Amino acid sequence: MGEDRYDWNSTGVGAALSEETEKSQKAREREKKKRAAQRKREQKLSDEAAAAEAVRRLQSEAQVAASAASEAMERRRIEAGRCAMCEESLYGRLALDVFDRRCCSSGCVVQLRRKLQAEAAMKRIAASSSSQQNSKA
Repeated sequence: MGEDRYDWNSTGVGAALSEETEKSQKAREREKKKRAAQRKREQKLSDEAAAAEAVRRLQSEAQVAASAASEAMERRRIEAGRCAMCEESLYGRLALDVFDRRCCSSGCVVQLRRKLQAEAAMKRIAASSSSQQNSKA
């Protein structure tokens, strides 16, 4: 059919395919597709393993971050101090300063001032009674 008509060797076209060469080429193609599919499955498993490892790492980092956040919150709670009158935590509250002490509410401020005034009065009374006893002696 035209095999004699053209000089196929000079054009660089190889010999005609035989049934055996076609079968071997098809077998090679099937093997190539099988290897590609196997590589794809292995890559998918590798990707899934990497994704699982990334999830574990993120979970671990999230746990560390949550732990650090809770420690920081506890540290702020402790640093906030306590009310000088009722001993409640001042964390998250607006603290009211009375002399060198802090109170959580205006009611505690009033009670603390009364307490301090009473203590000062008791000291004055004690000091005056001891000075009277010293002068009698």
